[in-house]
Amino acid sequence: MLNHLLLLCLLLLSLDGTASTETVEQRLRLHLLHTYDRTSLPPNISSVAVRFTVMHVNMIEAEEVMELDAWIMMSWMDSRLTWSEITASHVQKLAFDPEKIWHPDIVLFNNAEPWKTGARPNTLLLAYPSGEILYVFPTRLRVPCVADLTYWPYDIHNCSAKYGSWVHDGYAFDLELHGDTPEVEIDLVKSFQEERNLTRGQWTVLGSSLQKSTMFYACCAEPYPHITLRMLVQRNAPAFAYTLQMPAIALSLVTSVVFVLPPGALEKALLGGLCLLLHLHFLAYTALHIPHSPSHTPILVRFVSEQLVLTAVSVVLTAVVTRVVRDPHSRCLPHAAQRVLAVCSICFCLGNYRRMASKSELSPYPQGLKGEDLELGEERDFIGRNYPNGTVPSTPSSGNNNTLNESRRAPLDYLLLGAIIDRACLVLYIVVVVGFLVSCKSVLFW
Repeated sequence: MLNHLLLLCLLLLSLDGTASTETVEQRLRLHLLHTYDRTSLPPNISSVAVRFTVMHVNMIEAEEVMELDAWIMMSWMDSRLTWSEITASHVQKLAFDPEKIWHPDIVLFNNAEPWKTGARPNTLLLAYPSGEILYVFPTRLRVPCVADLTYWPYDIHNCSAKYGSWVHDGYAFDLELHGDTPEVEIDLVKSFQEERNLTRGQWTVLGSSLQKSTMFYACCAEPYPHITLRMLVQRNAPAFAYTLQMPAIALSLVTSVVFVLPPGALEKALLGGLCLLLHLHFLAYTALHIPHSPSHTPILVRFVSEQLVLTAVSVVLTAVVTRVVRDPHSRCLPHAAQRVLAVCSICFCLGNYRRMASKSELSPYPQGLKGEDLELGEERDFIGRNYPNGTVPSTPSSGNNNTLNESRRAPLDYLLLGAIIDRACLVLYIVVVVGFLVSCKSVLFW
């Protein structure tokens, strides 16, 4: 019987100890909040310490807005929320609802969504016996940022977010920074297939800084401190090198084939028209991927547009050359023009065309031979036999063998003229394209 009574006493004592522990925390909380006014500043508050931790960065070029996923930590002293660790030894800290105690009205000044200036998640803050208050909450900052897309897809943006008290001036409390740079903790995932890091964003943080400044406004004589968070980010999207940059260079090279084909070939105009359509389609494709900006034009878009104009000019020149070569001509070019063409043919390595047009004997080519049949380095007789060595047996003529029949030589003169124009256009096209590539090397050859 005595043993049962002793066990019951021990149980009651343990229950009473548990109840007293809970009662101490509840009574402490009620005691601290009994006369607490959450709208008034804490007595003798001097400063509020602020720290930023950036978790993710994103740039929305279409809206010219930068998004920052960050944790913001604020700490300050509130003497109204102090207690003795001796009287409440079981309570090392207390968690409070931010709506029940005073906290700084620090908001984002340059918020891209002004109607959400004071919005914060409903996370609890911690109070310690010394009166130190710690408030850490996650947030998404959306700040306006002018997007400079000149060097897209290697564009770099410098954006800033300004934080400060909306009501209280520097005489009420000051802002204190924990270091001059924010903590950047971008999540990286290690790839199992390759030794490289993966991230869910396409932006790399090149630099970041925190700076405290003080502003004076015309309405008030008091100083208003604020903190500026600056982020320097660069786009990291290697896929654009394969979907935009390399196709742009390839299209510029394909267009040069128009001037390599024989002067009278109808395929020249067909290929030129096809290249023109490809450039138009590629320009529309780039317009879908590159955001529009009213202040500048991306270099890549300018390169594609210049190539489009150059291709259009090439198609026009090709049509003119083809028309010149294939038109029926009964009169040869003047002798002065023939001498100029002879010199130009040597400069442009068109010796075969020059020899065909300057043979002293009767031309072995029939008058109706088409321009595309006259390939470079190819000689034929009247019945179409090939002579690989370039020597065609002379055919007897009824007249003077040293006099070339003008009606027979005229098409060859214009064929030589078309070949020289094509070769000159090819050289000019290469020079212009190389100039375009050099001027756009900052985005084409990164």
